[in-house]
Amino acid sequence: MQWEILYVGNRPVGYTRRTIEIAKDEFANSEQPLLSIEAESRVRIKTKAANSSDQSVVISSLETPQGQLARFDGKLDLGSNKRRFQARVVDNTLSIDQITSDPNGKQIVDSTSVPWAASEFGPFALEESLQRTPMQPKEVRTIRYLDPFRMAISESRLEAIEVIETVNHSGKLIPLLEIQNRTISQGRESNSTLWVDTQGIVQKSYNPTQDILAFACDPLTARLVISKDEFDAINFKPIPLLGSLPKRPSDQSLLFRVSSASPNLNPQLSKLTNQIVRDTAPNASPNASTNSVEVEVFSSSAIPFDSFNDDPPTTESISPSETIRWNEPSFQKWLALQREKQPIPATPTERAELAWNWIREAISPSTLDKSIQSPLETVRLKKGDCIDQTICLVAILRSLDVHARIAAGLRAEPSSVRPTLAFHTWAEYHNGQAWLPVDPSNDSFITPPDRIKISETNFTSINIYEPLLQALRIMPELEVTVKLSR
Repeated sequence: MQWEILYVGNRPVGYTRRTIEIAKDEFANSEQPLLSIEAESRVRIKTKAANSSDQSVVISSLETPQGQLARFDGKLDLGSNKRRFQARVVDNTLSIDQITSDPNGKQIVDSTSVPWAASEFGPFALEESLQRTPMQPKEVRTIRYLDPFRMAISESRLEAIEVIETVNHSGKLIPLLEIQNRTISQGRESNSTLWVDTQGIVQKSYNPTQDILAFACDPLTARLVISKDEFDAINFKPIPLLGSLPKRPSDQSLLFRVSSASPNLNPQLSKLTNQIVRDTAPNASPNASTNSVEVEVFSSSAIPFDSFNDDPPTTESISPSETIRWNEPSFQKWLALQREKQPIPATPTERAELAWNWIREAISPSTLDKSIQSPLETVRLKKGDCIDQTICLVAILRSLDVHARIAAGLRAEPSSVRPTLAFHTWAEYHNGQAWLPVDPSNDSFITPPDRIKISETNFTSINIYEPLLQALRIMPELEVTVKLSR
């Protein structure tokens, strides 16, 4: 598996993932094994109007180890241009079906056939050729292959220049072979530059026509860069809350009706800790697709624990991680100062209340923004938004040997004119028997049922943004109504 992160200028716009494995379908046989190659590319394009559109391409092919094409499938979603295509090589002929839809949704199939020579290869021929036989300086190589975007034969002339030191995605200078690529497709010529390592793997490429710079990187880094860019582009605008929110937010429970354009709403909402999700359809199966559910949320002091599935803590909910760095030496010094003020109590709940008090006394709330602070940064700055305070509270809890994690969802913002639901995060701790919510933004240690949880996370990955994006992505699709009784 190989990953690339794509940039336009200095801004990440997408990624490409390519997987190669031995084929395991009806085409595979012992006499002539085939390679199954799949590539997925996702790009977010920002227009002048500041709107964004997601474009995706998924391509898969079956090829011999030498690169001869047997089968090819693809799907392009380029905004208004949506296409599927299928191609087969039989008896030196490439048969192509391009499938589009008319304005009424009716499928249109355009079939063509073209001669196919043994010297012509599949859509991944360039990369496969470089890896099968890495090029040497001053070498020239010509490759003819199927261009999946134009569904036509392209010809690339590769000229290896010399080994130079160039910067990789990590910012390090590494020696790579520079290759000039001159491509002709349907009479159009384009040029690009590739930089490959000694194994022929492309580590970097640049297309000056589109101003796209691509770097090879590991999958965690690729997801992190793209998630951060999406998080930076997110609008934290609240959504309307229909109905009347009770004036006593500490009531035992609140019932919400949640609707969405998405048919798979039920699996997207958490059913753990203090929240029960019920399908509004009377006889729906547990896994049925639905776009409307009832969500009952309980106060932390009134949770019916028998109604929830067992969700035992793991080592991930107490260990330090890339995000929850409670073992950082300077943060440990701050913790030591807090411990000097009073003895550490025995039970998890008492320790959770102690940690909540530390946050309330030491950290001032700030407006939700796009920066995410470490626990050490939060205590040094003595301020932080709900994300920063929650991360810091979880770090404190784990340092006190209390299992803790982070919840993300929506919290009601009462108003006599127009109540809303805003994106919010809070903590959850395990009292030895079950998980309980605790919110450093609350004026009380008891967490009221004024929120809808979408997800919970231990924040074990370096990608701090993805668990938060899960809630932020679904927000604009939701319509939420308060129901005072079932």
